[in-house]
Amino acid sequence: MRRRDRGRPGAGGLLASFSISATQDVPAVVDTAHRALRPGGRLFAPDVRLVARGRGAGALCRAVARWTGADALDAVRARFGSAEVVDAHGAPLPALAPVVLITATRDGGRA
Repeated sequence: MRRRDRGRPGAGGLLASFSISATQDVPAVVDTAHRALRPGGRLFAPDVRLVARGRGAGALCRAVARWTGADALDAVRARFGSAEVVDAHGAPLPALAPVVLITATRDGGRA
């Protein structure tokens, strides 16, 4: 922890590892993460993107996870205003892969 961060409310970073999409209320979980971060705090969320249609493994994952249809990346973008999908080195990736690393930073204007 840097000295200037001491005493500031909220977390400087949160890791939600393969957990956001597994919840029954994705927007509420993302909202809770946003509130827990201080302005400038970062969310790191490796997660899966379950497609709304399709057969095979995607259908099985949806059934097992009791997926609600909410997409973690869409929910993060809606609450944080923007989000990036990056690889292990931080380089941007298209958001088409079934497993993504979502990063987002809380701005100072939304509580």
